[in-house]
Amino acid sequence: MIGRCAALAAFLAGASIAQAESAATTELTHTRDADRFAATRFAAGYLPIYRSPQDFWGISVGNDHYVQDNWSRDGQRLLGRVRQLDAQTGAGISADVGVARAANRATLVADATWSTRVKQSTGVEVIGARDWVDTQRGIDDGITYDFIGASLEQGLGERFTAIGLAGHQRFSDGNSRNHLRARLIYAFAPEYGVSVQLRHRRFTADDITVPRRYFNPGHYEETQLVLAMRRRIAWWPGWSINGHVGAGRETIDRTDRKPTTAAELRLDGPFDNGWQVGLRAQYLRSAGGVEGVDYWYSLIGATLTVPLR
Repeated sequence: MIGRCAALAAFLAGASIAQAESAATTELTHTRDADRFAATRFAAGYLPIYRSPQDFWGISVGNDHYVQDNWSRDGQRLLGRVRQLDAQTGAGISADVGVARAANRATLVADATWSTRVKQSTGVEVIGARDWVDTQRGIDDGITYDFIGASLEQGLGERFTAIGLAGHQRFSDGNSRNHLRARLIYAFAPEYGVSVQLRHRRFTADDITVPRRYFNPGHYEETQLVLAMRRRIAWWPGWSINGHVGAGRETIDRTDRKPTTAAELRLDGPFDNGWQVGLRAQYLRSAGGVEGVDYWYSLIGATLTVPLR
C-alpha cells in the first residue's frame, strides 16, 4: 500500500513537470536519551520537481551515526521522497521509502501517510512505517519494526474535534503490539491558533519474554493534558510556529504509575531568496529506551531547501 501511494504521487507530480522548478535539500537531526544512546542523522537530497514544501518529489542519501558509551555504528540511507499535500487542509500523500543499512545489514524503510477529507468536518488518515529499532542491541541484532494504522478525525461543533487511531506494530523478533490513541481538542483561542488537548495512548504487547532490546511492558498507557499553538507569524510573511507543552501520568503493567511531560517547538518559513528553513526541538519524559526507568528523550533538528532556478 505504501508503494502504491508513492507511485501514485509520483505520477501526479510528473503530469505537470514542466511547470515545476528543482531544489536541493539538507537535513540534520540529533537525538539523545537517558540510556546515553545518541543518533546523529545527516541527509542531502535532490528534488527534480519542487513547487513548495507540500508539493515535491525526489531522492535523498544520508548517514546515521549511533553512539552509546564506547559503542558506535554508522548506517546509510537511500530514499525516494514524495509530497502531494493540500496546503490548507494537509490532506494528500507524504511518503519517504527506500533502503537503510546498519551493522552490516540492510532493510527496506518507509514513513508514509495518506489522508483525505471526507467532508469539511471529517478526515481519514492511513499511516505506514518501517525502520530499525533505535537501541544498541536493536541495531546490532538487526531488529526492525513495521507499523500500520488508521485514524478518524471528526469535528464536534465549532470548537471541539475528536481524533481516534488504531494501529498494529510487528517486530522482526516475533513480538507485536496493538496501539490505541485518542485526542480531544478544544479550540480555546482560535484567533491565536491556541488549543487545549486531552491525549491518551495505550498499547499491549503479546510477547514480554523477548530479550530486552527495547522497552517492552505487557501493557502501557499514558494520559496528558496539552496546551498547543499553531499559527502564522504576522510580522514575518510565510513563517509559522507550531508547538505544545503537556503533562500527565503513565501506567506500566497496570501497577507502576509515574508523571510524564512533553514539549515540542517547530518554526518554518522562507527567506526572501526562496530558501525554505525548518527548525525543530523536542523533549519527552516518559517510559522508553531499554529499561524505561526515569527515561527521557530529546531531539533538535534543522532542514534547508534551496530552489535551483
